[in-house]
Amino acid sequence: MTSRVATLHLSPDLCNLIVAFAHPRSLCSLALTCKLFRRPAQARIFQQLTLTDVYRAADVCASIIKNDQLGTFVQSFIFFFEPRNSSHIPVRVTAKIWNTIADALRCMPNVQNILISDHTYSHTAALESLTSARVFEARLRLAWDSKATAFLASQENLELLQFYTDEYEHILARGDTPPSYKRFLGDPVEQFLPAVRTLDTNFAIAEELFAHGPDDQMPLPNLKRLQIIYTMKDNTQTHPYLEKLPKMLEGRQKLVSLSLPDLQEGQVIKTMSFIARVLPNLKHIGVLPLPLHQRHLLWSSLLRLRSLVSMEIDLTRWVPSPLGPAQRAIACELHVYAPLLRRVVFCLGTQRWVWVLEGLDGGEVKGDAEGRWLFVGPAGHANDSSWSHV
Repeated sequence: MTSRVATLHLSPDLCNLIVAFAHPRSLCSLALTCKLFRRPAQARIFQQLTLTDVYRAADVCASIIKNDQLGTFVQSFIFFFEPRNSSHIPVRVTAKIWNTIADALRCMPNVQNILISDHTYSHTAALESLTSARVFEARLRLAWDSKATAFLASQENLELLQFYTDEYEHILARGDTPPSYKRFLGDPVEQFLPAVRTLDTNFAIAEELFAHGPDDQMPLPNLKRLQIIYTMKDNTQTHPYLEKLPKMLEGRQKLVSLSLPDLQEGQVIKTMSFIARVLPNLKHIGVLPLPLHQRHLLWSSLLRLRSLVSMEIDLTRWVPSPLGPAQRAIACELHVYAPLLRRVVFCLGTQRWVWVLEGLDGGEVKGDAEGRWLFVGPAGHANDSSWSHV
């Protein structure tokens, strides 16, 4: 009896502290221990929802609908609807599950980060439930349609947007005519995605977003980091995407990081030339397939990028693959024409090799003015997000 009385008189701050140090697997048991622990334990359980099992996602969302107080705890919502976990589910059941998820999203007024991946590109309507939420980071793999653009138009605080769609690939595979993306955003509006600082998307979507604004106002005015994915199967220097990029990037002086992962070796010289012309303040550029025999043609462009501190270089096509001293020699060569360069990442297939300038401290090199390039080590897959951290 004494222990029960003592437990009932625990202060809320002490309960929160106990819950904060509890193991995640113990939170459910802790919530059932005492009413004083229930709310702080539930808050931590539902703070970040990562749902990879479709049926479990439906159960969790049904619980939130029955007790909408649980939805107020959710700050991060992650849901993967992929072939590995949904191919066996009947269409009728799938529709019911997505309706449950949409209803649960309406009960999450405090959600700040969302990641929703739908391999069928058929359930963008779920975003309609988030138009009143204040989302700061959105990572979406959905169809690009009027429902998706209506959600984006409602998000004045969105700072990071990642939006990918493969529906073009599916439509072309069926032999149908792909839709025009430009029909979805409608007439240009003022202050469309005014807070977005990081954008990661397909070229077709980026092209529409950059064109969506009054003639006297630049869309996405605060954009600082940009990654554009565009599949270029050929290696020609006159790809239509490359012809449109200069106009899209013109005047974006706030842009400090640019990543073009699908750039081909035959296009790198021309691409770097116009990047140096329209974006002279860049601090990061990647992923550049460095030519083996004509890389000297890049030096004039590097000299114009006077703020460049980080580069991602693709050496996959080099034979033999440069390792160790060869990579250090390339980093030194790049540093001659980009004096502020402090970090170089070499991509060899799916491997990454990171080199940094020795003595980096507050942007300055101690001791020898030139410093030494040191190998830091492998850094995971080539398609990571180092470009977004500059």
